[in-house]
Amino acid sequence: MTNDEGPGRRSRRVTTRFSAAEAEDLDELCTRYGLRPSGVLRAGVDSLRGRAPKLSGNTGASAEVVRLRMELNRLGNNVNQSVRKLHREGVDDEVVNTLLSTMAQIDERVEMVMRGHP
Repeated sequence: MTNDEGPGRRSRRVTTRFSAAEAEDLDELCTRYGLRPSGVLRAGVDSLRGRAPKLSGNTGASAEVVRLRMELNRLGNNVNQSVRKLHREGVDDEVVNTLLSTMAQIDERVEMVMRGHP
């Protein structure tokens, strides 16, 4: 670790532009997790690297729930790939719709837990 690494020694500044919709998403995440935009972006980097984001403050979600959400997203990606393959190979639409409905229900339940409404 060099002198400019670590949470207390951040020296690299990154400037980025967002569309109006992306900025709204960023604002919503800041509000939801009690973070500044830089904290949300750092959490995104952690998530994309496969690490549980380091959330501080009153987030309303434990690190375990955040890890669960990351796994759910990975699972959802796998399901979407499977559904596309099933469509290409001619599987019954009812089976595909059942899979998608089940994933939506799981996602909704996790979202409720993350917001503190189990």
